[in-house]
Amino acid sequence: MQTLIAHSTLLAGRSLELLAFWLQPSQAGAAPAAPSAGPAGGAGSPFGSMGMLLVFVAVFYFFIIRPGNKQRTEQEQLLKSVMKGDRVVTTGGMYGIVSGVDGDIVVLEISEKVRVRFKKEAIAMRVTDKTDDKKSADKDTPSSVLK
Repeated sequence: MQTLIAHSTLLAGRSLELLAFWLQPSQAGAAPAAPSAGPAGGAGSPFGSMGMLLVFVAVFYFFIIRPGNKQRTEQEQLLKSVMKGDRVVTTGGMYGIVSGVDGDIVVLEISEKVRVRFKKEAIAMRVTDKTDDKKSADKDTPSSVLK
């Protein structure tokens, strides 16, 4: 029993020595290091790491979060302002004229006397005269929907 305890103590001591060896900076061929005024281990200034973190957060905010919030608020404003007579395009690409709004349901007239109900969130954009000019060259889009 004592030999087992002695071996386990020896192994634990040896593994601690190996761990300490791997954690030390490499000294092969290097001159003795001068004492540093920074934190122990020479890890550098914590403010440098914090500065990089702040740069990453700022980049993430300005390139991902802020444009997404802007687009979301524009879409919410569009959905709130949809009313009867507006020409719209759904997220599925269906063109139509709003013939009625009831809460979060929008009724679109996609052809004469053909009406379809959609959730209000399915409206992707309002068709304006500027988009009419772009789409009028498209032969697949019926001109009756665009005018």
